[in-house]
Amino acid sequence: LNHVSNDIETSIKLIKHLDKIKDDFPLISELCSQFTDLSSLNKEIKRVITPSLTVSDNASSELKAIRQKIKSLESQLNSRITSIATSYSSYLSDVNLTIREGHFVLPVKTGFKNKVLGIVYDVSDSGNTTFIEPLEIVQINNDIASKKIEEAEEVRKILKGLTSLVLLQEGEVIKNNEIIARLDFLSSKARYSLDNDMNVAKLSDKQEIHLTDARHPLIDKSKVVSNDYHLNSDKRIVIISGPNAGGK
Repeated sequence: LNHVSNDIETSIKLIKHLDKIKDDFPLISELCSQFTDLSSLNKEIKRVITPSLTVSDNASSELKAIRQKIKSLESQLNSRITSIATSYSSYLSDVNLTIREGHFVLPVKTGFKNKVLGIVYDVSDSGNTTFIEPLEIVQINNDIASKKIEEAEEVRKILKGLTSLVLLQEGEVIKNNEIIARLDFLSSKARYSLDNDMNVAKLSDKQEIHLTDARHPLIDKSKVVSNDYHLNSDKRIVIISGPNAGGK
């Protein structure tokens, strides 16, 4: 979705830029006239997708309410578990709290594990520490877990809806992308031409070829020897001879 948005923004910038020079480049201007304005689609993508590629809180009122509730529950949990950790400090092997399977747990010295009522989630490799979720916070943890499931479902629904919106304009999105690719190709050829002092050949309605100061573009400009080639109905063959051309 972010790539789609980038393409739309690129097309908008190209339209604005080329509109200033359309009189000098009528063929390119004609090509850009085929762009479809997808500003409304881009606005909706930007409303949903944040610069950090997450789904915005404001993507829906439901998502905003769910996330606010999660923040409230997490605040309650932090306050409660800090208080509990202080109460059980003499039984803990570490003052730092930890998380096991998405639940806040206390690192209790295994010898005192019966002093802390709760759910055992893990035991350290040494066996000296037992990670216990105190009963006092079980419900809060469960509420948070439940809300996170709701959040994931709401995010899925939002992204599905946005994807459906993009699919409604799938043809226009692809067409714009193809035009951008053509312009990128033209730009690359132009840059390569300027870097190598090249010229665009002019078409003739006669059977003739006139190349002035022609040289191989892949050989170093300071070493390659340029040549003139003139062919027409009377002179139809050029013989290239030399040690690097097979000798004859």
